[in-house]
Amino acid sequence: MINLDLNTFFDAVKKQQQAMEKDAEPEKNIFESLQNLGDLQWLIKTPPPRKYLFNASESEGFLPSGKTSMIISPGGCGKTFLLTHCALAAATGTTWLHTKANNAVKVLFVAAEEDESELWIRFHNMAKGLGFHRNHELIKLACKNIIPLASRGICQRLIDDRGEAKKYYNDLKVFLSKNDDIQLVILDPASRFMGTETETSNAAATDFINLIDGLTMVGGKPTVLIAHHTNKSALNPVNDNKLPIFNQSFSRGSSALIDGCRWMLGIQRSDTKEAQRSIFIKVLKSNYSKLGQILEFEQDYANSGILKFIGELTPETIKNRKLDDTWQTEKFRHSMTDNPYAAEEQDE
Repeated sequence: MINLDLNTFFDAVKKQQQAMEKDAEPEKNIFESLQNLGDLQWLIKTPPPRKYLFNASESEGFLPSGKTSMIISPGGCGKTFLLTHCALAAATGTTWLHTKANNAVKVLFVAAEEDESELWIRFHNMAKGLGFHRNHELIKLACKNIIPLASRGICQRLIDDRGEAKKYYNDLKVFLSKNDDIQLVILDPASRFMGTETETSNAAATDFINLIDGLTMVGGKPTVLIAHHTNKSALNPVNDNKLPIFNQSFSRGSSALIDGCRWMLGIQRSDTKEAQRSIFIKVLKSNYSKLGQILEFEQDYANSGILKFIGELTPETIKNRKLDDTWQTEKFRHSMTDNPYAAEEQDE
């Protein structure tokens, strides 16, 4: 005699019936439920304030919350250092670049070109360089709030050649839906997640950005920050005035990538050969805040590549720097003239 659990049987039948009823429902038309401004009361009620993960000041937002965002730079500017620092700052509610995180949030960090040991080294060294080892609470927050995924050697394309989402994308979207405390997703670099035509076709680029936008609308509606490279024309870092060249067109690939993202930060490096070289950043696109000026940072390689804020870069500061360099050169020349043995000491 077969031992049949009637409750289990009826539950299975009920689920099957619900699935059949759902499949039989006509496809919803999003235009059938539209409302006018009066019904929505948008002109009467005060809209909610815009939210940011990082603020440059009490009144000035920086990295917007829940939006598709992008960092672009030539190779060798410390993009991965910058992203690692961003993840640690967001996870601990601390400072990043010239900004401060509004709250400590959970971060998913997907490093498409790194293995686990390399990603481990980067996070360990960056946290140590930031002084986290001297603050148990910051270490605790970072350990709790950062989910690293080193996925080198795995195909990570989110979209196929027909513009449809691949399994990797669907798995990521489901994961974010189930973890609504994740507020920041970092994808590094963009090329590993794009389709084969994303950088060469505006239509394919638009499809890719649409998928990324979809990730910002599930779970806790996280910001998705993508790291991307510049094109070859951006490798000449300064203009005739020794100011870094910044424009949206130096992003590699289709212009639809830039048109589609809501916020974009550009990075350039100085043309000097010094160990402590300058890194320049500028917000190139923002639909929610002002673009701001070019900001100068010093990359401290002796301290895990942390970017230390120097100040705003303007033609006036460049002029003052040139005058200072001239004064220092002249001072050195006089010291050599006054001390006949100085040249020999310098050679030694």
